[in-house]
Amino acid sequence: MRPVFLGNAPHEGGIEDKVRWIMRALTEIEQASRAEGLTISDGYTLTDPVTALRTFDPATATAQNVADVLGTLLMDMKNRGEKRT
Repeated sequence: MRPVFLGNAPHEGGIEDKVRWIMRALTEIEQASRAEGLTISDGYTLTDPVTALRTFDPATATAQNVADVLGTLLMDMKNRGEKRT
């Protein structure tokens, strides 16, 4: 989702002005939520299959745990989210 700027809500005017502002704000939020995420991860290539791991305990993590979590994070970023393929 890209950042949004909604501006200030109208303090004066009638209810119609406030409803129009709310409708514009909701439309802006909806459009921003459809925007593609950051593409910084597109430059990374994962050469080995990654074991999806989204649980991380720093106190007991092994090098393999860290590698799996990082690989999973990069896969999710490249796919623009955990649920996308």
